[in-house]
Amino acid sequence: MRYFITKFLRSELNEFEDCMIEMIQRIEFSTNHRQNKLQEQLDKDLQDKHIFVKADKTTNHYKTEPSDYLNLVQKNVTKAYKKTNQSIPNAITSADQKIAQNLALDDRIEISASRDAFITLKDHNPDFTSNPSCRLINLSKSEIGIISKHILDKSTKKSSKPQK
Repeated sequence: MRYFITKFLRSELNEFEDCMIEMIQRIEFSTNHRQNKLQEQLDKDLQDKHIFVKADKTTNHYKTEPSDYLNLVQKNVTKAYKKTNQSIPNAITSADQKIAQNLALDDRIEISASRDAFITLKDHNPDFTSNPSCRLINLSKSEIGIISKHILDKSTKKSSKPQK
């Protein structure tokens, strides 16, 4: 009896599988007008030599010449940072590593990778078109907050112990 049931189920499943395969093969994909327009716009944007810059507090994006973008980045970087040779950032990174090792945090703190800064345009300012101002986003910050938290936790544990 068991053999009959499994044989019956297999034949039923085979019919079901054949119907599913046939149904999948009959599916036709069609594109609509909106998809075509989006594809055309995407092709244009990929061929365009301009740079798209994100706005600061809105969802807008602005097209700018690469030279203008680089000038804005340079202006904002030099406003906040001094130029130096590579030995100073290397010394800072090695000092950060030593501090992390001394506090046994080196397994949780990654080495700061040098990454390029970028800008977002402050388009909510009234004189945005005549004098664009920017927010500088610097991704090369160290993880000193983890070290500070560790030291603070240590000192609060010491101070919260009851005095004898």
